[in-house]
Amino acid sequence: MNGINTIDIGQDITILPVPKDPIPGQGVYTFIYRGKDLDVVKKLYGRENVCLKVFRHPVDKPEEFLWGMRADKGSNLLEATKIQNLYAFAGIAPRVYGLVLFKKDDKQYLAQVTEDLGEHEFDARIDAVWDMNKKLKEFADKNDIEFFDDGRTKNLIKGKWVDFQGYKFKESYKTKLRSKVDTVCNWHPPSSYQPFPELGLSGRRDNLHRIEKMEFNKIEWQDKTVLDLGCSAGWFCNWISNKAKRVTGIDFSGRADVARELSNYLGYFNIDYYEMDLLKVNYGDIVKATGSMRFDIVLFLSMSYHIGLPQYVFALTSKMLIYEGNSRASDDEFEENTKHRFKKVVKVGETTDLNPRRILWATQ
Repeated sequence: MNGINTIDIGQDITILPVPKDPIPGQGVYTFIYRGKDLDVVKKLYGRENVCLKVFRHPVDKPEEFLWGMRADKGSNLLEATKIQNLYAFAGIAPRVYGLVLFKKDDKQYLAQVTEDLGEHEFDARIDAVWDMNKKLKEFADKNDIEFFDDGRTKNLIKGKWVDFQGYKFKESYKTKLRSKVDTVCNWHPPSSYQPFPELGLSGRRDNLHRIEKMEFNKIEWQDKTVLDLGCSAGWFCNWISNKAKRVTGIDFSGRADVARELSNYLGYFNIDYYEMDLLKVNYGDIVKATGSMRFDIVLFLSMSYHIGLPQYVFALTSKMLIYEGNSRASDDEFEENTKHRFKKVVKVGETTDLNPRRILWATQ
Protein backbone atom coordinates (compact mmCIF):
# COMPACT_ATOMS: atom_id res chain seq x y z
CA MET A 1 0.00 0.00 0.00
CA ASN A 2 1.22 3.45 -0.72
CA GLY A 3 0.03 6.96 -0.04
CA ILE A 4 -3.29 7.31 1.77
CA ASN A 5 -5.48 4.19 1.94
CA THR A 6 -9.21 4.08 2.66
CA ILE A 7 -10.17 1.36 5.15
CA ASP A 8 -13.43 0.26 6.73
CA ILE A 9 -13.05 1.24 10.38
CA GLY A 10 -14.46 4.00 12.55
CA GLN A 11 -17.45 2.43 14.32
CA ASP A 12 -15.51 2.13 17.57
CA ILE A 13 -13.55 5.38 17.23
CA THR A 14 -14.80 8.45 19.07
CA ILE A 15 -13.41 11.73 17.79
CA LEU A 16 -12.28 13.24 21.07
CA PRO A 17 -12.46 16.98 21.76
CA VAL A 18 -9.32 18.94 22.48
CA PRO A 19 -8.57 18.55 26.22
CA LYS A 20 -8.51 21.70 28.34
CA ASP A 21 -5.26 20.57 29.94
CA PRO A 22 -2.52 18.44 28.30
CA ILE A 23 -3.15 14.68 28.57
CA PRO A 24 -0.68 11.95 27.52
CA GLY A 25 -1.88 10.51 24.22
CA GLN A 26 -3.97 13.56 23.34
CA GLY A 27 -2.65 16.62 21.56
CA VAL A 28 -4.29 19.67 20.04
CA TYR A 29 -4.54 18.10 16.58
CA THR A 30 -4.28 14.36 17.29
CA PHE A 31 -5.04 11.59 19.76
CA ILE A 32 -3.92 7.98 20.16
CA TYR A 33 -6.42 5.17 19.56
CA ARG A 34 -5.88 1.57 20.75
CA GLY A 35 -9.45 0.18 20.62
CA LYS A 36 -10.93 -2.84 18.87
CA ASP A 37 -10.88 -1.27 15.38
CA LEU A 38 -7.12 -1.57 15.65
CA ASP A 39 -7.42 -5.33 15.06
CA VAL A 40 -8.45 -4.61 11.46
CA VAL A 41 -5.42 -2.37 11.00
CA LYS A 42 -3.01 -4.91 12.52
CA LYS A 43 -4.25 -7.63 10.19
CA LEU A 44 -4.16 -5.39 7.14
CA TYR A 45 -0.60 -4.18 7.75
CA GLY A 46 0.77 -7.37 9.31
CA ARG A 47 1.99 -5.45 12.36
CA GLU A 48 1.36 -5.96 16.07
CA ASN A 49 3.03 -3.11 17.95
CA VAL A 50 1.04 -0.30 16.32
CA CYS A 51 -1.59 2.26 17.27
CA LEU A 52 -3.57 4.86 15.36
CA LYS A 53 -2.62 8.50 15.64
CA VAL A 54 -5.94 10.08 14.68
CA PHE A 55 -6.21 13.65 13.38
CA ARG A 56 -9.23 15.39 14.91
CA HIS A 57 -10.22 17.63 12.02
CA PRO A 58 -12.49 16.25 9.26
CA VAL A 59 -10.90 15.96 5.81
CA ASP A 60 -12.16 17.19 2.44
CA LYS A 61 -9.01 16.71 0.37
CA PRO A 62 -6.79 14.08 2.06
CA GLU A 63 -3.72 14.71 -0.12
CA GLU A 64 -3.79 18.42 0.84
CA PHE A 65 -4.37 17.93 4.57
CA LEU A 66 -2.03 19.95 6.79
CA TRP A 67 -0.50 18.63 9.98
CA GLY A 68 -0.87 21.71 12.16
CA MET A 69 -3.67 23.13 9.99
CA ARG A 70 -2.10 26.58 9.66
CA ALA A 71 -0.81 27.29 6.17
CA ASP A 72 2.11 29.34 7.54
CA LYS A 73 3.37 26.62 9.92
CA GLY A 74 1.62 23.37 9.05
CA SER A 75 3.11 20.68 6.80
CA ASN A 76 1.38 18.48 4.27
CA LEU A 77 0.65 15.33 6.29
CA LEU A 78 1.93 12.94 3.64
CA GLU A 79 5.19 14.87 3.33
CA ALA A 80 5.62 15.22 7.09
CA THR A 81 5.05 11.46 7.47
CA LYS A 82 7.84 10.73 4.99
CA ILE A 83 10.13 13.02 6.96
CA GLN A 84 9.13 11.41 10.26
CA ASN A 85 10.12 8.02 8.86
CA LEU A 86 13.55 9.29 7.90
CA TYR A 87 14.02 10.21 11.55
CA ALA A 88 12.55 6.82 12.53
CA PHE A 89 15.16 5.03 10.40
CA ALA A 90 17.75 6.93 12.44
CA GLY A 91 16.12 5.73 15.68
CA ILE A 92 14.80 9.08 16.96
CA ALA A 93 11.10 8.95 15.96
CA PRO A 94 8.33 6.32 15.91
CA ARG A 95 7.98 4.68 12.51
CA VAL A 96 4.80 5.15 10.48
CA TYR A 97 3.62 2.12 8.46
CA GLY A 98 0.71 3.76 6.68
CA LEU A 99 -1.77 6.61 6.37
CA VAL A 100 -5.43 5.61 6.48
CA LEU A 101 -8.66 7.42 5.71
CA PHE A 102 -11.87 6.35 7.49
CA LYS A 103 -15.44 7.55 7.87
CA LYS A 104 -17.17 8.52 11.09
CA ASP A 105 -20.65 10.11 11.20
CA ASP A 106 -20.53 10.94 7.45
CA LYS A 107 -17.20 12.70 7.82
CA GLN A 108 -13.73 11.60 6.76
CA TYR A 109 -10.72 11.47 9.07
CA LEU A 110 -7.03 10.65 8.64
CA ALA A 111 -4.79 8.59 10.90
CA GLN A 112 -1.22 7.37 10.93
CA VAL A 113 -0.61 3.67 11.52
CA THR A 114 2.36 4.20 13.77
CA GLU A 115 4.70 2.38 16.11
CA ASP A 116 3.11 2.27 19.58
CA LEU A 117 5.38 3.77 22.21
CA GLY A 118 2.99 2.61 24.93
CA GLU A 119 1.47 4.45 27.86
CA HIS A 120 3.54 7.35 29.13
CA GLU A 121 3.65 10.47 31.27
CA PHE A 122 4.87 13.97 30.48
CA ASP A 123 8.20 13.42 32.17
CA ALA A 124 10.76 14.67 29.63
CA ARG A 125 13.23 17.16 31.09
CA ILE A 126 13.87 20.42 29.27
CA ASP A 127 17.58 19.63 28.86
CA ALA A 128 16.64 16.33 27.18
CA VAL A 129 14.38 18.25 24.79
CA TRP A 130 17.21 20.67 24.00
CA ASP A 131 19.49 17.73 23.23
CA MET A 132 16.84 16.18 20.99
CA ASN A 133 16.23 19.47 19.21
CA LYS A 134 19.94 19.61 18.43
CA LYS A 135 19.82 16.09 16.96
CA LEU A 136 16.72 16.93 14.94
CA LYS A 137 18.33 20.04 13.45
CA GLU A 138 21.62 18.31 12.67
CA PHE A 139 19.75 15.52 10.90
CA ALA A 140 17.62 18.05 8.98
CA ASP A 141 20.67 20.02 7.82
CA LYS A 142 22.39 16.83 6.68
CA ASN A 143 19.37 15.46 4.82
CA ASP A 144 17.92 18.53 3.07
CA ILE A 145 14.94 18.97 5.40
CA GLU A 146 13.46 22.25 6.62
CA PHE A 147 13.73 22.08 10.39
CA PHE A 148 10.86 23.33 12.59
CA ASP A 149 12.00 24.51 16.01
CA ASP A 150 9.57 23.14 18.61
CA GLY A 151 10.75 22.88 22.21
CA ARG A 152 7.61 21.46 23.82
CA THR A 153 8.55 18.74 26.31
CA LYS A 154 5.38 16.72 25.63
CA ASN A 155 6.67 15.82 22.17
CA LEU A 156 9.60 13.80 23.54
CA ILE A 157 8.32 10.35 24.53
CA LYS A 158 10.65 7.56 25.61
CA GLY A 159 13.56 9.05 23.71
CA LYS A 160 11.66 9.64 20.47
CA TRP A 161 10.23 12.80 18.91
CA VAL A 162 6.57 12.47 17.92
CA ASP A 163 5.50 15.76 16.28
CA PHE A 164 6.67 16.70 12.78
CA GLN A 165 4.26 19.48 11.90
CA GLY A 166 6.23 22.26 10.27
CA TYR A 167 8.83 19.94 8.70
CA LYS A 168 9.22 20.05 4.90
CA PHE A 169 11.61 18.76 2.25
CA LYS A 170 13.97 21.24 0.67
CA GLU A 171 13.90 21.35 -3.12
CA SER A 172 17.35 19.74 -3.16
CA TYR A 173 16.15 16.57 -1.43
CA LYS A 174 14.63 14.96 -4.53
CA THR A 175 17.69 15.77 -6.64
CA LYS A 176 20.04 14.15 -4.12
CA LEU A 177 17.81 11.10 -3.73
CA ARG A 178 17.80 10.67 -7.52
CA SER A 179 21.59 10.78 -7.50
CA LYS A 180 21.74 8.13 -4.76
CA VAL A 181 19.48 5.76 -6.66
CA ASP A 182 21.30 6.32 -9.95
CA THR A 183 24.71 5.80 -8.35
CA VAL A 184 24.26 3.12 -5.69
CA CYS A 185 21.50 0.91 -7.18
CA ASN A 186 23.22 0.58 -10.52
CA TRP A 187 24.73 -2.66 -11.72
CA HIS A 188 25.69 -1.36 -15.17
CA PRO A 189 26.52 2.36 -15.37
CA PRO A 190 25.80 4.86 -16.77
CA SER A 191 22.04 4.18 -16.59
CA SER A 192 20.13 3.04 -13.48
CA TYR A 193 19.00 -0.59 -13.35
CA GLN A 194 15.35 -0.18 -12.34
CA PRO A 195 12.99 2.50 -13.73
CA PHE A 196 11.69 5.25 -11.45
CA PRO A 197 9.93 7.85 -13.60
CA GLU A 198 9.02 9.76 -10.41
CA LEU A 199 12.72 10.67 -10.25
CA GLY A 200 13.24 10.91 -13.99
CA LEU A 201 15.10 7.55 -14.14
CA SER A 202 14.15 5.38 -17.13
CA GLY A 203 16.20 2.33 -16.08
CA ARG A 204 17.83 -0.44 -18.11
CA ARG A 205 15.09 -2.95 -17.32
CA ASP A 206 11.48 -2.77 -18.49
CA ASN A 207 9.81 -3.90 -15.28
CA LEU A 208 6.27 -3.71 -16.64
CA HIS A 209 7.37 -6.19 -19.31
CA ARG A 210 8.87 -8.38 -16.59
CA ILE A 211 5.63 -8.22 -14.56
CA GLU A 212 3.70 -9.38 -17.63
CA LYS A 213 6.08 -12.20 -18.57
CA MET A 214 6.41 -13.45 -14.98
CA GLU A 215 2.58 -13.45 -14.85
CA PHE A 216 2.48 -11.59 -11.55
CA ASN A 217 -1.15 -10.68 -12.13
CA LYS A 218 -2.09 -14.36 -11.86
CA ILE A 219 -0.57 -14.71 -8.39
CA GLU A 220 -2.72 -14.45 -5.27
CA TRP A 221 -0.74 -11.90 -3.24
CA GLN A 222 -3.40 -11.04 -0.68
CA ASP A 223 -2.49 -11.95 2.92
CA LYS A 224 0.92 -13.20 1.78
CA THR A 225 4.37 -12.42 3.15
CA VAL A 226 6.89 -11.75 0.38
CA LEU A 227 10.71 -11.64 0.31
CA ASP A 228 12.68 -10.07 -2.55
CA LEU A 229 16.27 -11.37 -2.45
CA GLY A 230 18.43 -8.85 -4.28
CA CYS A 231 15.79 -6.12 -4.28
CA SER A 232 18.04 -3.38 -5.75
CA ALA A 233 16.16 -0.05 -5.42
CA GLY A 234 12.93 -1.77 -4.38
CA TRP A 235 10.77 -1.50 -7.52
CA PHE A 236 9.20 -4.94 -7.09
CA CYS A 237 8.80 -4.45 -3.34
CA ASN A 238 6.82 -1.30 -4.07
CA TRP A 239 4.63 -2.98 -6.68
CA ILE A 240 3.86 -5.96 -4.47
CA SER A 241 3.26 -3.93 -1.30
CA ASN A 242 -0.01 -2.67 -2.80
CA LYS A 243 -1.21 -6.28 -2.90
CA ALA A 244 0.51 -8.37 -0.21
CA LYS A 245 0.26 -8.20 3.59
CA ARG A 246 3.97 -7.75 4.30
CA VAL A 247 6.99 -7.24 2.02
CA THR A 248 10.69 -7.54 2.84
CA GLY A 249 13.66 -6.63 0.65
CA ILE A 250 17.30 -7.65 1.13
CA ASP A 251 20.34 -6.45 -0.79
CA PHE A 252 24.02 -5.66 -0.46
CA SER A 253 25.62 -2.80 1.45
CA GLY A 254 24.20 0.60 0.55
CA ARG A 255 21.48 -0.62 -1.79
CA ALA A 256 18.99 -1.61 0.89
CA ASP A 257 19.40 1.76 2.62
CA VAL A 258 18.70 3.59 -0.64
CA ALA A 259 15.73 1.34 -1.38
CA ARG A 260 14.29 2.07 2.08
CA GLU A 261 14.61 5.81 1.57
CA LEU A 262 13.19 5.69 -1.95
CA SER A 263 10.18 3.54 -1.02
CA ASN A 264 9.47 5.93 1.84
CA TYR A 265 9.69 8.95 -0.47
CA LEU A 266 7.26 7.30 -2.90
CA GLY A 267 4.85 6.60 -0.02
CA TYR A 268 5.40 2.84 0.36
CA PHE A 269 5.71 2.84 4.14
CA ASN A 270 5.04 -0.81 5.03
CA ILE A 271 8.18 -2.41 3.56
CA ASP A 272 11.13 -3.69 5.62
CA TYR A 273 14.61 -3.52 4.10
CA TYR A 274 17.76 -5.23 5.36
CA GLU A 275 21.34 -4.69 4.28
CA MET A 276 23.23 -7.98 4.00
CA ASP A 277 26.06 -9.50 2.02
CA LEU A 278 24.09 -12.16 0.16
CA LEU A 279 27.33 -13.99 -0.68
CA LYS A 280 28.22 -14.47 2.99
CA VAL A 281 24.97 -14.75 4.97
CA ASN A 282 23.24 -18.01 5.81
CA TYR A 283 19.68 -18.99 6.61
CA GLY A 284 20.10 -18.28 10.31
CA ASP A 285 21.42 -14.77 9.66
CA ILE A 286 18.37 -13.87 7.59
CA VAL A 287 15.93 -15.36 10.11
CA LYS A 288 17.59 -13.45 12.95
CA ALA A 289 17.47 -10.14 11.05
CA THR A 290 13.93 -10.40 9.67
CA GLY A 291 12.28 -12.35 12.49
CA SER A 292 10.72 -14.69 9.91
CA MET A 293 11.66 -18.34 9.41
CA ARG A 294 9.87 -18.55 6.04
CA PHE A 295 8.01 -16.34 3.57
CA ASP A 296 4.98 -17.32 1.55
CA ILE A 297 6.54 -16.07 -1.71
CA VAL A 298 10.22 -15.49 -2.46
CA LEU A 299 11.52 -13.56 -5.48
CA PHE A 300 14.92 -14.53 -6.87
CA LEU A 301 15.16 -12.34 -9.95
CA SER A 302 18.27 -12.20 -12.14
CA MET A 303 20.46 -13.02 -9.12
CA SER A 304 21.91 -16.46 -9.90
CA TYR A 305 24.97 -15.09 -11.71
CA HIS A 306 25.78 -12.76 -8.82
CA ILE A 307 25.37 -15.09 -5.82
CA GLY A 308 24.90 -18.58 -7.25
CA LEU A 309 22.29 -20.88 -5.69
CA PRO A 310 22.54 -20.47 -1.90
CA GLN A 311 20.53 -23.00 0.09
CA TYR A 312 18.78 -20.25 2.04
CA VAL A 313 16.76 -19.37 -1.08
CA PHE A 314 14.97 -22.69 -0.77
CA ALA A 315 14.85 -22.77 3.03
CA LEU A 316 13.13 -19.37 3.19
CA THR A 317 10.37 -20.32 0.75
CA SER A 318 7.12 -21.58 2.22
CA LYS A 319 4.76 -21.73 -0.76
CA MET A 320 6.20 -20.27 -3.96
CA LEU A 321 9.58 -19.35 -5.42
CA ILE A 322 9.70 -17.09 -8.49
CA TYR A 323 12.91 -17.30 -10.47
CA GLU A 324 14.16 -15.09 -13.27
CA GLY A 325 17.39 -16.29 -14.83
CA ASN A 326 20.50 -14.46 -15.89
CA SER A 327 22.08 -15.04 -19.29
CA ARG A 328 25.47 -15.50 -17.64
CA ALA A 329 24.31 -18.29 -15.27
CA SER A 330 22.96 -21.80 -15.74
CA ASP A 331 19.16 -21.87 -15.69
CA ASP A 332 19.25 -25.65 -16.20
CA GLU A 333 21.24 -26.12 -12.98
CA PHE A 334 18.80 -23.97 -11.01
CA GLU A 335 15.78 -25.78 -12.47
CA GLU A 336 17.26 -29.18 -11.63
CA ASN A 337 18.05 -28.10 -8.05
CA THR A 338 14.56 -26.70 -7.63
CA LYS A 339 12.82 -29.91 -8.76
CA HIS A 340 14.29 -31.75 -5.78
CA ARG A 341 12.82 -29.27 -3.30
CA PHE A 342 9.38 -28.37 -4.65
CA LYS A 343 6.36 -30.39 -5.66
CA LYS A 344 5.93 -28.54 -8.93
CA VAL A 345 8.27 -26.50 -11.14
CA VAL A 346 6.83 -24.79 -14.20
CA LYS A 347 8.59 -22.82 -16.91
CA VAL A 348 6.34 -19.79 -17.31
CA GLY A 349 8.26 -18.20 -20.16
CA GLU A 350 11.08 -15.69 -20.39
CA THR A 351 11.74 -11.99 -20.12
CA THR A 352 13.30 -10.40 -23.19
CA ASP A 353 13.75 -6.72 -22.28
CA LEU A 354 17.54 -7.30 -22.20
CA ASN A 355 18.42 -10.80 -23.33
CA PRO A 356 16.20 -13.89 -22.89
CA ARG A 357 15.95 -14.91 -19.24
CA ARG A 358 14.06 -18.01 -18.15
CA ILE A 359 11.16 -17.67 -15.68
CA LEU A 360 10.28 -20.50 -13.32
CA TRP A 361 7.50 -20.89 -10.79
CA ALA A 362 8.30 -23.44 -8.05
CA THR A 363 5.43 -24.28 -5.69
CA GLN A 364 4.89 -26.53 -2.69
